[in-house]
Amino acid sequence: MTVDKILVIGTSGQVGRSICGQLGTRPNVVYADHNASASNVKACDLADTTALSALILSERPKIIINCAAYTAVDLAEKEFDLAMKINGLAVEALAKAAQEISAVLIHYSTDYVFDGSGSLPWKESDKTSPVNAYGRTKLFGDEAVTKHCPNSGYVFRTQWVYDNDGKNFLNTMLRFGAEREDMSVVGDQIGAPTTSLVIAEFTLKALVKIAAGQMPAGIYNLVCRGEVSWHGFAEEIFKTARERGLPLKIRNLKKIESKDFPTPAARPKNSRLNLEKLERVLGENLPTWDAALTHLMSLRKN
Repeated sequence: MTVDKILVIGTSGQVGRSICGQLGTRPNVVYADHNASASNVKACDLADTTALSALILSERPKIIINCAAYTAVDLAEKEFDLAMKINGLAVEALAKAAQEISAVLIHYSTDYVFDGSGSLPWKESDKTSPVNAYGRTKLFGDEAVTKHCPNSGYVFRTQWVYDNDGKNFLNTMLRFGAEREDMSVVGDQIGAPTTSLVIAEFTLKALVKIAAGQMPAGIYNLVCRGEVSWHGFAEEIFKTARERGLPLKIRNLKKIESKDFPTPAARPKNSRLNLEKLERVLGENLPTWDAALTHLMSLRKN
């Protein structure tokens, strides 16, 4: 792994926590977050692009890993300006600053840049057409990276991200499953649940390739292999939880359609992402979503 100075932005989120876990307390790593309560974390407000650029120009890292994002998909319909500041304008500022100091920029995006039509896995080169405000803000960020960092910017599109902590589908299902006997989960949205551990692990693998000049800049899909619906994911969560002896009351898990569970923001039904590009460059396959779930659950403390 390169010893060049690394700046990680967004340490309190799921991906940020896992990246921090991978990198640890190396002297060449600088952490920044809007919540700078920890002594080793610098203050960083992504809504303030001037301060963000100043941070980059002051630290002058060789590698920037941006894990921060506005991820409240439904709320983004009302808070579009704030979502755009964080997911779009802040990323543009990062990209411009990274280009100015010749730094590598790693940025994470989403399957929501696509409209979810059809049934084939989306390739990085496919036409984008977001169906909600969140997706539009993330697409702006993607385009900013490729425009302003054409030779050193890397966008990793991921999806359905979760870990053992915080608010995510895994923890919501385990909580509800321990409280309720009957539940309904959408079964017509298809994707690949991806742990933050997998994203962090393969980000560092990518950095090794980048340092060796073996990975061209651009957009890459970074998700677990395979596909499943949210309903199927919930089934596997409960199966794995029972195997681990976790308390569950759930007996009936009903499959419903998206129209039966309306949300402020539309969701793409086909969130499959093609992994050929990244796997070819790295020379190895991503783990399957169910294997990643089993591994993550084995690390739970409760």
